[in-house]
Amino acid sequence: MFRFRCAALLSLVALLALSPAARADDASPSVMFRLDPARTGVYPASFGESAAKGRLRWKIITGAWWQKYAGGRGVYSSPAVAQGLLLFGAANGWFYAVDMKTGEVRWEFKTHDSLIPLGVWILSSPVVADGVVYFGTGVGKVYGLDVATGKVRFTFDAGHEVASSPAVVDGTIYFGGYTGTLFAVDIASGKAKWVFKASNTIFSSPAIGEGTLFFGDRAKIFHALDLATGKERWTARFGKDVDGTGAVADGVVYIGGGDGRLLALDVVTGKEIWTFKARHGIYSSPALTADRVYVGSWDGALYAVDRRSGALVWKRQTGFRIDAPPVVVGSRIYVGSGDKHLYALDRMSGDILWAFKSDNEIRVQPAVTHEGVYFADQSGFVYALE
Repeated sequence: MFRFRCAALLSLVALLALSPAARADDASPSVMFRLDPARTGVYPASFGESAAKGRLRWKIITGAWWQKYAGGRGVYSSPAVAQGLLLFGAANGWFYAVDMKTGEVRWEFKTHDSLIPLGVWILSSPVVADGVVYFGTGVGKVYGLDVATGKVRFTFDAGHEVASSPAVVDGTIYFGGYTGTLFAVDIASGKAKWVFKASNTIFSSPAIGEGTLFFGDRAKIFHALDLATGKERWTARFGKDVDGTGAVADGVVYIGGGDGRLLALDVVTGKEIWTFKARHGIYSSPALTADRVYVGSWDGALYAVDRRSGALVWKRQTGFRIDAPPVVVGSRIYVGSGDKHLYALDRMSGDILWAFKSDNEIRVQPAVTHEGVYFADQSGFVYALE
């Protein structure tokens, strides 16, 4: 998988280059979308390297065969990992807990009573905290299920679809909804601590860092809110929708927009530090290391950009648009593409180490463990690679 002349030295360099926002003591890093509340998309240095070679270990299908024709068999929910289970929602409105070794479904939870899975999709990616997995649904509820059993431990009715992927920090769950409402809810009481109303739909997931919560909306606005009160601190405008999720580190938040711009903004003031322009819209979420920002675009390219200057370092073209956010694991990057491939790339050079072809477009970030790489596609297939 790796061909290094000085393996020990390069491994050390890769570990030192990881983002300072990554959690070095986290034994199970795939517990939420983008791996941490700051949404850096980088596995902690303690995780080390991934040894996956892109070989299929198992493959399962979610949903019944006929749901494919009713719009209900894709997977848009990036999986989380906890207690040996792969946890994710599907377009049929079911939430699944799958044994990571065998691919067997341990338990499943139906979020609706509809026979035809239209408008009940689970687009939200889960977050795991204290043995409970939380996620939003197409029917307007946010659930918290016991990871081991699937029993309901938490419910909050947002009143509208929640496609945003929640963040959990200090007993509070944060998420956005279809009508443009951003909620901060106390998990213990189930009551909202504060609510912020944006002017359009929120698909973006909240990124949290330095006492601030960041998110985008379909009114082309990127917001910065005071985490404690929900009061708006500043906004940044884009030329198109801001559906992606920001990433925060060292006093800077990085965010891409549908107008193809990737911005580096000062956390306190919102002042623009630099701008990078892709050839098409950026709906993917960036991954941050100490030296670079990695982000995909609808032009089909994965870009590596210098984190200080915004200058292009390298570009790797795929066969179709990239909606899926990349993740960095040691010296590797994993990213899915609309060309149906999951790619493993060298982080420094952008060279493709291997590519695995799935059944359909890939719009989720993969979950990586020492045993393999796990992801899903728009046909509803879930894959385990080793």
